[in-house]
Parts: sequence; C-alpha cells; structure tokens
Amino acid sequence: MTNTTNNVSMKKGFTMIELIFVIVIIGILAAVAIPRLAATRDDAKVAACVADVTTLLKDVSAYYTSQGSLNTDITAMTNVEVNAAGLQSDGSAGTLKYACDNPLAISTAPAITFTFDKVANADGNNMVILQAKATSVTQGTVDGDLGFLLSKKNIVGATAGVDHNYTISGIRVKR
Repeated sequence: MTNTTNNVSMKKGFTMIELIFVIVIIGILAAVAIPRLAATRDDAKVAACVADVTTLLKDVSAYYTSQGSLNTDITAMTNVEVNAAGLQSDGSAGTLKYACDNPLAISTAPAITFTFDKVANADGNNMVILQAKATSVTQGTVDGDLGFLLSKKNIVGATAGVDHNYTISGIRVKR
C-alpha cells in the first residue's frame, strides 16, 4: 500500500492585502485622533491660564486687604509669573503683564495687561482698581480663548483692547 497523503506545510501569516488594510485603518484613526489631541492640549493650557489669572487677582486682593498696601515686589504677593512694572505700594500706578501662549514673550506680547489705579468712592474712601485688558478675545488661539473666557467671567472687557475694572479691595478696616 502506498501513502497518498502529501506533507504540504501551510504557512500561517497575513497577506499583503490584509496588511495594507490594517495600515489604512490606522492612518484614518490617526488623522481623526491627532487634531482632537492637539485641541485637548490647548484647552488644558487655556484652563490653566484662566486659573493663573484668577489666582493672581485673588492673591493681590488678599495681600492688599491684609497689609493695607501692595508690595512692589510682585513675587511677595503671588507665585503667578507676571511682568511687573512701576508698581506703587499704594496702588496708584503700576502694570502687570501676563502671557499664556508664550511666557517668554511676557513683556512684549502679553495676553492680559493689568493696570493699577487708585480712586476715591462717593464717601471719599480710596479703592484700588485693577483694569484688565485682553489682547484678543477671538477664539481659535490660546491667548484668544483665554481672553474670551475671561470676558465671560467679567475679568476683561468683551472687546479686545477694552479695559474692564476689577476692584481689588474696598475700604480697609483699621486695626
């Protein structure tokens, strides 16, 4: 009797068409996912910048309320990275510049510019007003998104380059 079974070994693997199909699917997924990841990263950066600005306002206001004056060294009042120029301890003058998208360009291209002013209310009590101005409130860039969100929180004006007054502190209670 003769053996008629052939010992043909079958190689298991992927065909070229299957590999190309998988590569095409991975390419489509990458084309959809990468822009969404970039947008998520920008949204997170804007959220961090909004938190920085609100922290800056709270820190400066709390310092003024507790001390009765501002410190000309901004790092004594807050740990938010800003560029301070001409800050007066009584709050009558000074500028703070904050950059979100490019912190290295904080002095030349700030996203938000804060200007101090001291005014008297109807009772003659002095109040420190911090005027906040956004460079852009147009959505689509990190700085523009920051300006837009801060305008919704009534921290900056709803139009780019327009001041919005933020009262740091009212009447200081004497001890």
